[in-house]
Amino acid sequence: DRPLTSAGDLAVFLATLESGQMLTPASRAKLLDAMKGNVFRQGIPAGANGQVADKVGFLDNFLHDAAVVYSPNGTYVLSVMSEDSSWAKIAELTRAIERLRAS
Repeated sequence: DRPLTSAGDLAVFLATLESGQMLTPASRAKLLDAMKGNVFRQGIPAGANGQVADKVGFLDNFLHDAAVVYSPNGTYVLSVMSEDSSWAKIAELTRAIERLRAS
């Protein structure tokens, strides 16, 4: 048996982290700052209009990106788990969500 998670699980985790319900304020800030410094910026960060604290995962043909997005239209959480996808597709999905949030 392997541990399993879902995009929803990641979104709940990030929303709880962002809301301050998890970790001490100093630990929360340290974790979010580390996520903002993630070197893999081709997915959600490439499509977002604001600062992004994200964590990616990739193995074989799986590509995932989960983020807290600090958008001019408000902070939100986005989690994408994909198979046989690309960073460009994740960035485009993020752009589409940003357009919907702006309207």
